[in-house]
Amino acid sequence: MIFGAEFLAEPDLFPGRASGEPWGERSLRLDVAGGPYALTGLAEKQRDALAAWFAPRGLVGGPASGDVAIRIFRAPESDFRDFPLIGWQTRLDLDPAESSIRLAGRRFVGRLDWTGRLAAALWTPSEDDADLPGIVENFLRVVVAHRAVEEGGALLHSAAVVAGGRAFVFFGASGAGKSTLCGLSAERGLDVLSDELNVLIEGAGGVEVERLPFAGDHGRSAGERRRYPLGGLFAIEQGTPHARRPMARVRAVAALAACSPFVNDDRFRNERLLANLDRLTAARRAETLVFGLDPAFWDIVLGTP
Repeated sequence: MIFGAEFLAEPDLFPGRASGEPWGERSLRLDVAGGPYALTGLAEKQRDALAAWFAPRGLVGGPASGDVAIRIFRAPESDFRDFPLIGWQTRLDLDPAESSIRLAGRRFVGRLDWTGRLAAALWTPSEDDADLPGIVENFLRVVVAHRAVEEGGALLHSAAVVAGGRAFVFFGASGAGKSTLCGLSAERGLDVLSDELNVLIEGAGGVEVERLPFAGDHGRSAGERRRYPLGGLFAIEQGTPHARRPMARVRAVAALAACSPFVNDDRFRNERLLANLDRLTAARRAETLVFGLDPAFWDIVLGTP
């Protein structure tokens, strides 16, 4: 299928560079992993809606040196295909190239460009309707994924839970039980960072996990930007009895790469992703966790294998 054909009325008219008519003169800085990110070209209503959506990640003041620039432009509604949303799940069409990535989604197109430093642009017809925060978040997820790799880490489709001041990360294919595990962890009174996306990164004291404002059923109320030391890294399987077992490093890298959205299918940048994951799993070995529908599996997680 032609890139963007699912979402765009005229895919061949995709913007060739970051230019266009901004919505307004407002800006918003977001304190998210790999940032801050400076969103410019916003109308006042857009700025206010996004500030509320991403609270408390907004920073005082205008764009600063070192921010990752994200420019917001107008796009006519007629540029986008209309389709029924019943049964539709959010997805994006990505087209990576050596120094750029084009992406298209429902009611927006965007691009990432590397001209020395990563910069991004987003075109949307959404001014102040309910779609805008979700559109910007979906785009920001792609930008954050690439920034995480640039900084030596990875954005992981995973669950992360804090216990005893450390973050434990659980990963696996869709349906492996990440949301179930988060629900059981909440029953035990633990802090769920997210059941959807988390950043794994090297810090001064070792491998760390950074809280993101992205979540599914658990963790949406994520607070200010914060990192936690990694307590454990587990590929999950549902079953009984609860158990944990060693995982070969090469298998762990492959499994984590499969859980690294947006970058794992980017042939221009996935080699760096794999190198990051190899280094991270050398610093903190991954294991397999078998868990059942009982929060007592945490006794296994926190105990000695």
